[in-house]
Amino acid sequence: MASSIMSDAVRYLAQREHFERELRKKLSKKGYEPDQITDAIDQLLIGNLLSEERAFDAYLRSRTSRGMGPDKIKSELLQLTRSELISSRFPKGDSFWCKTLAKHWSRRFDAAPEWPINDKAMRHCVNRGFSYRLVRMMVIDYARWEKSAYADDMAL
Repeated sequence: MASSIMSDAVRYLAQREHFERELRKKLSKKGYEPDQITDAIDQLLIGNLLSEERAFDAYLRSRTSRGMGPDKIKSELLQLTRSELISSRFPKGDSFWCKTLAKHWSRRFDAAPEWPINDKAMRHCVNRGFSYRLVRMMVIDYARWEKSAYADDMAL
């Protein structure tokens, strides 16, 4: 039975990085006992197959590539992992988020934004987790943020 839980856990981790809470929940749904789950997770942590930091980085990369903003991502992360990890690894400063928003804007809308932007576009940005302040900051200097966002992609 122990190898079965490990094979299930490794199968989940082979698909994508998981947070510990996510993996616990999935294994629990499979019908494994809490003690078995704890033992399996301990083994995965020791073997570095499960990593909260890798899961955090993958999650952040996934969400920002979809054009999600800091407010939405942070609220989702609070459901998945420890707040200490979020506060230590979450991007600080506005430039990262303005670049993310500028990149999303260029994919979503046909024209460069002008201030004041229409209500529909503003709601779209706010619903994706960007504050009014960030939207305004990005719109006012859109050309700079868009250029630097794509320059960062070319550097990767």
